[in-house]
Amino acid sequence: MEHSLVSMNQPLDVKGRSETTSVGEFSGRVVAMALRGGDPVAEAVPEGQGAGDAEGLLGWGVTYFLVCDTGKPAPVWVAKGDVEEHRLAG
Repeated sequence: MEHSLVSMNQPLDVKGRSETTSVGEFSGRVVAMALRGGDPVAEAVPEGQGAGDAEGLLGWGVTYFLVCDTGKPAPVWVAKGDVEEHRLAG
């Protein structure tokens, strides 16, 4: 499956909880974003993908954030769906 890694141009702070036991609760600055699956701005959803699978701008796939949580030994990858709060940092 294709992945695209995107650096963050504007500081974004997130908070949430992941079902992944090695992550659990998280809170911190997003340092990168990854898109898994096809083109994140494609207008068509590929065959076999339902409308409920759509994510991103006009694209499809799954979005992940690399979060630098000072309470963890290293940054953690979290799915967009695990983010409960977000704020653009100034």
